[in-house]
Amino acid sequence: MAKDAPAITSEKPAETKAQKFARLANLRVNKALDAIANIGGLASKTNYEYTPAQAGAMFAALEGELTKLQSKFKNPDAVAATGFDITAIAGEKTEA
Repeated sequence: MAKDAPAITSEKPAETKAQKFARLANLRVNKALDAIANIGGLASKTNYEYTPAQAGAMFAALEGELTKLQSKFKNPDAVAATGFDITAIAGEKTEA
């Protein structure tokens, strides 16, 4: 009778909550930084036309979300983030 070979598993070692936080924080913060850098491309007057009100609205929305994020770390039950819609800005030029 042959001996049973040990089972080969692809299980990873258990990840602690701290390790999971660090892994996901690195991914998510770097993704957010890339997205913010991408928004910076909209500043090109060669390619885009925008009003000071529109630019200010973008900054206010980003700063507001950052404030909410900081609050959430102080109080994990804080309100979830809301969206942003540039079309709500007065004086916006749209082309169909």
